[in-house]
Amino acid sequence: MQWVLQTLSQRKWIDAEFVTVVVDWLQQEEKKDVKNPWYSTMNGVRSDESVVTPWRVATMGRLSEMGIVNWEIERKTGSSEFSLSRPTEEAPKIIKH
Repeated sequence: MQWVLQTLSQRKWIDAEFVTVVVDWLQQEEKKDVKNPWYSTMNGVRSDESVVTPWRVATMGRLSEMGIVNWEIERKTGSSEFSLSRPTEEAPKIIKH
């Protein structure tokens, strides 16, 4: 249970940190005459989070393929459930010569 609470608290911290970085970047770009091509996309995400849904699906799908997360889709609702995978085998040992 403690592991779950710790993971969730880290996720909230990471989300908050990400938002801070993006907002700071948007504010800096706003002052420029020639804006970065990503400016309109990132600014749009602030008003409509569904814009990033394809990116989130692609990222989580790849993490699932790599065995880093478990991705379960509930049959009744179609909602996604993610959890961190626990390694089933030990990492290879590094041998120094």
